[in-house]
Amino acid sequence: MVNSTLEKHLASPEVSTESHVRAKTISLGKLILERKRVYFDTKFWILLRDAEIGRNDEAISILTELRTRVASKQLVCPIEPSVFLEVMKQSDIETRIATVRLIDDLCLGTSLVPLSQRIRQELCEFVYSSSGVNDRFHPNELVWTKVSYILGIFHPSETRFDSATETAIQKAFFDHMWERPLEELVTALGDRLYPKEWDERSAKRINRANAAHAHEVVSFERIYRNELIGLLDLFCEDAGEMMLSRLDAAGGVRTDVTDSQRMEAGRSVMKIIDAAIRKHRPIAKTFRTAHIGALCHAAIRNDKARSLTTNDLHDIHHAQAAVIYCDAFFTDKPLHALLSQRRLGLTSDFDCTIGSDLQSLEEWLESVTWEAPMDGMA
Repeated sequence: MVNSTLEKHLASPEVSTESHVRAKTISLGKLILERKRVYFDTKFWILLRDAEIGRNDEAISILTELRTRVASKQLVCPIEPSVFLEVMKQSDIETRIATVRLIDDLCLGTSLVPLSQRIRQELCEFVYSSSGVNDRFHPNELVWTKVSYILGIFHPSETRFDSATETAIQKAFFDHMWERPLEELVTALGDRLYPKEWDERSAKRINRANAAHAHEVVSFERIYRNELIGLLDLFCEDAGEMMLSRLDAAGGVRTDVTDSQRMEAGRSVMKIIDAAIRKHRPIAKTFRTAHIGALCHAAIRNDKARSLTTNDLHDIHHAQAAVIYCDAFFTDKPLHALLSQRRLGLTSDFDCTIGSDLQSLEEWLESVTWEAPMDGMA
């Protein structure tokens, strides 16, 4: 309940809501990084769920091993918003809830933050490291959250209370939501969250844009660079705010900044990034989430016989989460084949095992050198 921590937060008004959230996020990140992390796309969650509810016995021994490693604090199976959104599209309520209960058991209530937030974090890392800030948290510690905040963090605001009391309420509410399981969220939402037409409209819009720029498809490398810069440019204003914040911290005099000034600063950052990538391509891997998304979109665009589908959108999001932040990723064969293309370089650039069947998952579990159990996450 919110009341359980409200008194504590009322007694510490000097701790802002932002600082409280950041401390909890970093603590969670440190605990997650102590474990092996395996990411399943929705196909694998359904395979494991079917073993759980007795629909097939093909994955029973694997599920038992996963539970053992999770219980011994050696493994966690985090999710990402695309898993949640795909699960919400399951029409049968009974099997949807069964899937969610299994996810709750194996993910331990953990998720990656939304994709846009991860891209902002990687941009922030570039700006801060480029400006000589050495005392900063590792970006891999800042990309984790709890499943109740899988679509983003929100706080009660504009209440009738004074500022100190409202801040205490926000922190206590955050603590309460931090511990809520995914099943509770899914049950409360029912079928109200996710119109399937959203994905279809997005895929059609991207395909129209790709067709309009088809004349630019002269090489894979050019498509990739255009995709990368185009994606990062969506965060131009954020980059400008980061740059202005660093100038202010370095002793510059900062007055109220207008939106146009923020955009101008952001465009300067984007020009620096574009020039750096043109000169030295590996710099692109600094922006890991955007880098993988750009590679996948470029590979699909480069195949003139192929159009982007709604499933492709979710698959790319799965890849952007798993390949960067997890030790292993298990998905369907088409995505496995896409990610294994030599020109993408993902299997050499990232230390993530990718598989597409239960045998590969079983072999990965057998190959891991498991560390002694930790004392961290329950």
